[in-house]
Amino acid sequence: MKYPRTYYEHIRTINPLLFKYIKKDLSYLKTAHMDMAPFFDIDQFSKYFGEYIDEYFDKLDENFYEMYSFLQDKRNEETLTKWLIDDYLTILNFEIFNRKTFFISGQLAENLVFTDYNVTGEFLKPPFNCFLLVLNDELTKQLLCNIVKIVVKEYEDPINIFVTKVGEGENFLLKFHIRFGEIQLERALLVKSEIKISEIIKTDWEKLFNTNGFETKKQSSLEEESSFFYESGFEFFRILINSILYLTSSGADIVERKKIKSRKKEKELNETKIRLIIQKVMIIMKSEILSVQYLLIIINPI
Repeated sequence: MKYPRTYYEHIRTINPLLFKYIKKDLSYLKTAHMDMAPFFDIDQFSKYFGEYIDEYFDKLDENFYEMYSFLQDKRNEETLTKWLIDDYLTILNFEIFNRKTFFISGQLAENLVFTDYNVTGEFLKPPFNCFLLVLNDELTKQLLCNIVKIVVKEYEDPINIFVTKVGEGENFLLKFHIRFGEIQLERALLVKSEIKISEIIKTDWEKLFNTNGFETKKQSSLEEESSFFYESGFEFFRILINSILYLTSSGADIVERKKIKSRKKEKELNETKIRLIIQKVMIIMKSEILSVQYLLIIINPI
């Protein structure tokens, strides 16, 4: 099966300068601060980021980098610098945690958007502290474009969502760094063990600012417009949260089952009324590919 090219693979090809300095920082972190990973602020760790920015802008006058051409054309140095910082942090964390990648099939994504888990944050346990979700179906692309109020373009590349867990214990942050064409979007959700998943998706930073010692920054101009996330963005982020729940469950049901009055009646269900669909999720690691199979059980209506 052929898998789409990820943002990581794309940026590695066209911006080798980024990886030159990330490699230096990774070597430096082996002797200091690695236990603090994943990182969410350049000032936490980086010894070489300043050199990277200086060299990047020095070379910017010589030739445009394809990676950020749509920003460079506008000569918007502030926006470009922010994008460079976000990419540096995201890729560095991704490298530290061995580049774990999950490809979510289109059919699975469509099922997940209509699945409403009536559970609390206690069950939301990311499989790794930093990993990548890759979705390439039209529905997910449409939902993302709805957030930023643009018309869906025919991008060949998939949506890439870098997920980073910040903090330990029952309460922590889930940070999403989303890349899709010219769209860059960041959002942080506060996960609390007693809060329902639906409320976690609607994390209101205006009300929760500095809650439990977590501090937030304006990571996106959209962060100021709460309605974008609470309305248009709800279904998109439900896919992301449900994907995490699904990946960390065993034999996950992602379709609401019909209520069965007794175990006896359940056993008597005719096999023709049950359709089993095996969804394969590929986990791409540094040196090997692991195939993980999940069982989706759909009870057909009688």
